[in-house]
Amino acid sequence: MKFQRKPQREVRLDLTALLDVVFLLLFFLIVSAKFVEQSQLTVNLPEAAGDSTEEEHQWLTVAVDKLGRYAINEGPFDIIGESDLIAVIAAEAARQEEPRLRIAADAKASHESVVRVMEAARQLGLTRVAISSEERPASLPEQTE
Repeated sequence: MKFQRKPQREVRLDLTALLDVVFLLLFFLIVSAKFVEQSQLTVNLPEAAGDSTEEEHQWLTVAVDKLGRYAINEGPFDIIGESDLIAVIAAEAARQEEPRLRIAADAKASHESVVRVMEAARQLGLTRVAISSEERPASLPEQTE
């Protein structure tokens, strides 16, 4: 017995709509990528001019040297790790009624080292934090680089 076969349709996949969507996404990503560019700026932090009105003994001073070591209240640079830093700051802050933290970082100290001190202060709940700077002599002109 001979069965009659139905004619098979040719299967076609229309990619026109898909290509339109892909090109629109590509266009959107290219345009939005222009707004996300990060600038490569050189940051020169200014020197500060001003008077210190607070008494020295009220501040807990954390010094940061260029090697990333820490010292508390003009002590030796023997604090290296972040956990040691938090423990020492906590012990010194407990001695004060209203602890205030001053960060005195070397000009060549890494930004990361200074941020670690600030993070330690945040973890300990210290809200009064200042960063020391050297006073600019009146005879020196401002740098414009």
